[in-house]
Order: sequence, then structure tokens, then C-alpha cells
Amino acid sequence: MIDGLTIYRKPEGKERPAVNNLLKTELDKVFKDGFNIYALLTQVKNDSKSGASIPDDVLFKVCARYWQDKATIKNAWPWFIAVVRREWENFDCEGFKKQGMPQLLKDIFK
Repeated sequence: MIDGLTIYRKPEGKERPAVNNLLKTELDKVFKDGFNIYALLTQVKNDSKSGASIPDDVLFKVCARYWQDKATIKNAWPWFIAVVRREWENFDCEGFKKQGMPQLLKDIFK
């Protein structure tokens, strides 16, 4: 867990598939605009003891928010950290909603 975030883990014994071309294009656009998003991704991975990677869906949303909020961003690094944290939490919540409530919790709330 990184700062209260659930970690996305790659399957055991398998390398994470190559980033799809559309995401690579988005990341490159942000990089060319002056923010080293690859350094951010590397730091997140290095800070994680499990070698977690930010899910691709989260990265798409972060890049979209960057272009949407670009005019109001004063310091990109903390802005990106905050947005990644929020979007990752939302991603985890959506996954929990799709899975439904575990039976153990259902039994507790009866």
C-alpha cells in the first residue's frame, strides 16, 4: 500500500504487457509538454515495495485531467501526485463495486 492506496499487482511470473500505443501517445504528449511523467511513474514503482504499477485506466484519466486543468496548474509534480492518488482510489472503489460486497461483510451487516 502506498499512502493509503491499494496496489495494482502484475500477475505472478508474468511481465506486465507493453503499454498500448494510445496510452504511450498520451504519456509522450505530456512529456513533450514539459512534465517528466516517466520519472513520476518510476518513482511510484520504486516507492512501492511490491513493484506496483499505476493501472492504465488511471493513467488515461490523469493525462486527460492534465490537459483539462493545465492552465491552472502552478506546480506540476504535486498536482500529478494528488491526481494520481485520487484517480487510483476511484479506480479501486469502482473495482470493489463491480465485485460486490464480500460475503463476510454481508454477514456482519445482517
